[in-house]
Amino acid sequence: MAATTVVNAAYDTSGNGGRKLVRLSNGWLIAGAYDSTNKQVNLYKSTDNGATWARLCFMSDGSYGSVGFSMAARGTNVYVAVPRYASTNLSSIHFFNIEATNQADVKVTKAGDIDTAQNDFLGNSLIVNESGTELHAAWASRNSTYPNTFNIRYAKGTIDVSGNVTWGSITQLTTNSSSGLDCKNPSVVVNKSGNPVVIFDQANPAGISCRVFDGSIWAPKTVYNTGGVTYTQSNPCAVVDGNGVIHVVWHGTDASAATQPNVWYSKSTDGGINWSARVNLTNNGNARGQFRPSISIDNNNKLYVFFVGTASGTFLQIRKIIYDGTSWSPITDITNNTTNHTDNVSAMEKEKNSMIGFIWQDLQAAAV
Repeated sequence: MAATTVVNAAYDTSGNGGRKLVRLSNGWLIAGAYDSTNKQVNLYKSTDNGATWARLCFMSDGSYGSVGFSMAARGTNVYVAVPRYASTNLSSIHFFNIEATNQADVKVTKAGDIDTAQNDFLGNSLIVNESGTELHAAWASRNSTYPNTFNIRYAKGTIDVSGNVTWGSITQLTTNSSSGLDCKNPSVVVNKSGNPVVIFDQANPAGISCRVFDGSIWAPKTVYNTGGVTYTQSNPCAVVDGNGVIHVVWHGTDASAATQPNVWYSKSTDGGINWSARVNLTNNGNARGQFRPSISIDNNNKLYVFFVGTASGTFLQIRKIIYDGTSWSPITDITNNTTNHTDNVSAMEKEKNSMIGFIWQDLQAAAV
């Protein structure tokens, strides 16, 4: 279908590791966007498959930040994790459990915290397992133990039959303490064994790393690293197909394109232990950067990768490439802005038909 307007304001949809669009069991679409003026997260609903939108509710206390809010859904419950910046050692990840069909266009109150006593955040990600019994959360933060470096933290929530969530203890997945060793922008998935895998970017050695839980310990694994060369790899986004294969995309530079990133792809067929050689999806050299991919999958295991970049012209566009199980399609430009950028595309995790929804920030139209 043609693009439609969620809201007539260019609210922030950044943070490609955390979904900003989900579908409920009743068919509704729920989109999220951050209003920096009021420091609040707004949720919007569409009951007609994306043709029209209205605000469902909003979350605001004057201190919410834009970097890394994320959403997941189970039944008609929408789960939202929002970073709250209070003060040093008082910042937290606020967690909302919103029963969408009971909401009017009003402020919702805080349901609880996933994490507290943090200094800063740089990305978070939520996912519900296939059976709808667990909610997995991963985020990057600094705290008093690791004040100089972002590290990855994780928690699992148990979902009861009514959709309520009880959070377990927090696990510190990385423990870097020196400046310049940040681990950030996590994307969490559940592998074919039912265990969480957290994928993130790291600064030194530069690369895309992951932590794989086997039921008792978290094993450190590498998706790709640059071998000590400082080519930046950033903003991973992952999805699991119907056969349990984990697919991840990110943007990064290398020797052939050292100043402008391309979008890269890798997969794991064994639950995150081993990863295939990376594939350059954009092959754009140093000409024009390609950024912040968001990956989705349909019920035929067809992959959809949306990202920000351009083949020509001045302004960033929303672009798409598809994998049909055999080969990657040519890149398609979805937007053709002529006076300002599009940015921060976010696709739903998966869809049960061949229509994959995605939202983005349009600075030309001043809209989402």
